[in-house]
Amino acid sequence: MALSVIDQTGLSQTQIANAINMPTGSILQVVTTNLNTYISTSSTSITASSLSASITPQFSTSKILVLITMNGIINTSTTTGSCAETYLYRAGSFLSYIDNVSGYIPSAGNTLQQYYGALSYTYLDSPASTSALTYAVYWRLAGGSNGAIYLNNYVSGAGTTGSSITLMEIR
Repeated sequence: MALSVIDQTGLSQTQIANAINMPTGSILQVVTTNLNTYISTSSTSITASSLSASITPQFSTSKILVLITMNGIINTSTTTGSCAETYLYRAGSFLSYIDNVSGYIPSAGNTLQQYYGALSYTYLDSPASTSALTYAVYWRLAGGSNGAIYLNNYVSGAGTTGSSITLMEIR
């Protein structure tokens, strides 16, 4: 079968996608950022972590599927009820509450209220944009002002762990 040439003059993005037979639900692009460094915060205010990724959607009608994996989460506060709170932001604006990380396994033999674990999160966004968009994990120490929270921390003799954020543009 011969390849066809599509004259893009005057065609909308949707018409072009239809012309090349990309059905709804097609994945147009994937962007992943891996964070393998150890980061922490002791802020009780919501602040940006170093876990973020940017994508420029090809179509204003596209959805962005956000996949987040965070590992080695530890809270060293000695305050009862203290926890790590995590949030998803797009372009500096709040999108979604991710988790209140307070129910993970206590570190063995440690008198501090330390927890470690992994957290996976999925969010489907409809940004209605073809501009570059940055999705980022924000976090804070909640429920107590002493201590800190850590990401990619040393866990059970395995060394530092890694976290990631993946963005998929879906037609």
